[in-house]
Amino acid sequence: MATGALSSLGIGSNLLTYDIIDKLREVDNNAKIKPLDKKSEENLTKQKDLTEITNYLNSLKSAASALSSDTVFQGREVSTTGESATLTADAGVAVSSVSVDVINIATKDIYQTNAQKSSTTSLGLSAGEIKLKIGSGEYEIKVTSSTTLTDLAEKINDASNGNIQAKILNVGGENPYRLIIQSADTGEKQAISFEGDEDILSELGLNELGVGEANEGNHLSVASDALFKYDGVTMQRASNTIDDITVGITLNLIDEGKSNFDIKQNKGSLSDEMEKFVEAYNNLMNNLNVTLDYDEETGKSGSLQGVSEVVTIRSDLNRVLTSMDIKGRSLDSYGLSLQEGGLLKFNKADLEEKLAQNPQDVEDFFKGMLTFDPTKYIAKSAMSAGELNIESKDFEINGVGISFSSDASASAADNAKNLRDAINSAGIKGLVASLDTTGERLILTSNEGSEISIKGNSSTLNKIGLSATTIRNDGNQSEGVFGRLGKVFDNLLGNKGSLTLLDNELTNSQKRLKLERERSVAQLDSKYQTMIAQFAAYDSIIAGLNQQFSSLQSMIDAQMNAKK
Repeated sequence: MATGALSSLGIGSNLLTYDIIDKLREVDNNAKIKPLDKKSEENLTKQKDLTEITNYLNSLKSAASALSSDTVFQGREVSTTGESATLTADAGVAVSSVSVDVINIATKDIYQTNAQKSSTTSLGLSAGEIKLKIGSGEYEIKVTSSTTLTDLAEKINDASNGNIQAKILNVGGENPYRLIIQSADTGEKQAISFEGDEDILSELGLNELGVGEANEGNHLSVASDALFKYDGVTMQRASNTIDDITVGITLNLIDEGKSNFDIKQNKGSLSDEMEKFVEAYNNLMNNLNVTLDYDEETGKSGSLQGVSEVVTIRSDLNRVLTSMDIKGRSLDSYGLSLQEGGLLKFNKADLEEKLAQNPQDVEDFFKGMLTFDPTKYIAKSAMSAGELNIESKDFEINGVGISFSSDASASAADNAKNLRDAINSAGIKGLVASLDTTGERLILTSNEGSEISIKGNSSTLNKIGLSATTIRNDGNQSEGVFGRLGKVFDNLLGNKGSLTLLDNELTNSQKRLKLERERSVAQLDSKYQTMIAQFAAYDSIIAGLNQQFSSLQSMIDAQMNAKK
């Protein structure tokens, strides 16, 4: 207790001291402040433990989200036999087998100059110029008597802007240096030709290349396209890296020969995500066991023991994880099982066996799939009989014009049959025309579930029993087990989720406890400041009385002594 100006409290009475005030204050603190401090400490512990549970739940939510996303099911891996090529497949590429027979790879045009003793001394060329041509590019190179091999390389590189590459190589021997001139890219259109001063070209060994025997050895590689067969279809490309055959597939040609590729679903990625889910679930359950536990021997309980919002987490999750869908499927058939201790166990072999048997079934069960029933359009009325002349500009289905004609003797059934055949012959992707039981009314069916769009002249459409319309099919989206689990997380962690509301309640409770403690401390401070003042006043009165009594005692003692 601070003393200040009243540090002499108790001197007058030797009774009303700060020690008494401190003891009284301690009693009040124990009755009013400590209970608030205990509640605040318990509340903070609850908040801390709730934050940990929320973090574990978010980790589990993330793992479940990965198992219900397209990405994990669209991952692809490629197994290869042969060394003539490599193939990579992007996510979502159709599972398939591909054969590649490389007849020849694409090459660059490559030349070398005659050998020189030095790359930095003058070549002794006569002054003049030469021209290098590649594709539509033409580059002039001026040389002088002082031009060196290194100078020539720099001039070619600078002039061609990288379309032609020149570099010095030390090949060994008495005259080890040669200038290598090559196209930057492969393909027959990358052929390089040389023109200009014949004396300069002759000195460099670049004249009459490939003609007779003169300097033929200086043409090291002839520019050519790659020639190969892809699933038996002969193809030609200027590059050895080819990504325009099928979307998502990149082929790299390496050498002549055959290679085969199997594009398969990447089973490992799904198993890895499942293992992450199991780890996240078990971490959450272990944490819940601590925060909800009650020890009968010690009588101690976890900070959130009995809190309904937390107690129900396990049952909410397990209700989904152990459920069976309308097709009779449950997670234990896919390698995930709940053990007696409340933890999950994952059998990788079971999941991969399911993937091998029917990967689409696994995808449907885990994340759900969008499926389409056939889209169907039935003509509003029967076909007209008699002569009909339908032109493609007057009648379209899905953007494809339909035409047919009939004579005056044609019955409604004849015209309906002719129209059906005309539509089926038009090659409209996924669409099939048929007739109803009367044989006079048209039925259009898209087995792929795509839309059916009918357009045309209203008079023409009326004659064939149709009307301008578009039939769309939104499909049927099934819900996978991990999609259903996502709803549980939303109910727990969303803006109005039970744990979010609980956290808000604990935060507000902490604020209230803090304000209540501040008010209680202020009240006690005021109470004991008043008490200190009162004690000081009483102490002064008692000191005065003691002084008066002392004077009276002295007088009594003096009189008693006088009588002796």
